Amino acid sequence: MTRLSLAILLIWFGLALGLSCIETPLKFQAPGVTLPIGLGIGRLVFRALHWIEQIFILVICVDCLWNRRRQMLLVFACIILLCIAQQYGLYPTMATRTDQIIRGAHPPATWHHQTYIALECFKLVALISLGVWGLKKIESQNT
Repeated sequence: MTRLSLAILLIWFGLALGLSCIETPLKFQAPGVTLPIGLGIGRLVFRALHWIEQIFILVICVDCLWNRRRQMLLVFACIILLCIAQQYGLYPTMATRTDQIIRGAHPPATWHHQTYIALECFKLVALISLGVWGLKKIESQNT
C-alpha cells in the first residue's frame, strides 16, 4: 500500500464516521430542525459524500494499479461493492422517500434505510481495517 492510498483511506474513514455517526443523528436534535429540513440537509450531505467517495475510489484504484498493488486492490474491492450497493442500490429509493416526506406525505417505512446504515457500519470497519493493515505494511517496509 502506498502512503497516498493509506492517507485517503484514513481521511475517508474520518469523514464517513463524522458524517454518518455524528452529524446525521445530531442534526435532528438541533432546535428548529424539522424532519423535512433535516432530510433536505442530509440529502445534500450524502450526495456530496457519495461524490467524494467516488473520487477516493478512483484515486486509490489508479494508485494500486500504477504501483502494482493487486492484493490491496482485491481487498479494496469489498469497499467498492459496499459503495455501489449504497449509492446505486439503496440511495435512490431513500431519496424518493425523502422527496415524499419533504412534500408533506407520510410514506410507509422501508428496509432501505436500516440496510444503508448496516452497510455504512461494514464500510467503516473495512476502511479502518484496511488502514491499519496499510500502516503495518508501510511500517514493516521501513524497518
